[in-house]
Amino acid sequence: ALLAGNRDGARSGAEALRQRFPASADVASLAGDGFIGAGDAQAALGAYGLAAEARRPWPLARKTIAAFRHSGRGEVADLLLIRHVAGDPQTASATLALAERLAAGGDWARAAGLIDHAIGLG
Repeated sequence: ALLAGNRDGARSGAEALRQRFPASADVASLAGDGFIGAGDAQAALGAYGLAAEARRPWPLARKTIAAFRHSGRGEVADLLLIRHVAGDPQTASATLALAERLAAGGDWARAAGLIDHAIGLG
């Protein structure tokens, strides 16, 4: 539905999936994608939160971070990014995302350290 530009269809499709498979973390994550694509960051955060109760791999954390930013809650997004990198320092793309945020804020020394770490990960 999103590819066709049908935001309402994306939202109703996301709701239908959640009704059919309420205990699925994967469906909750997909529903969150549908909600964010439909422009509903708050519903996306709720769906991503349900998915994260089972697990929060970097792809889900990245989507949740983007939804927080989209909803105007950048400070929460930054905190989640910091916590994710602290808990999973072996994910190079997460480490680089944090380095980018630090560099944007002028914290070049910490950004450089994280970039060096990410390079070391391969």
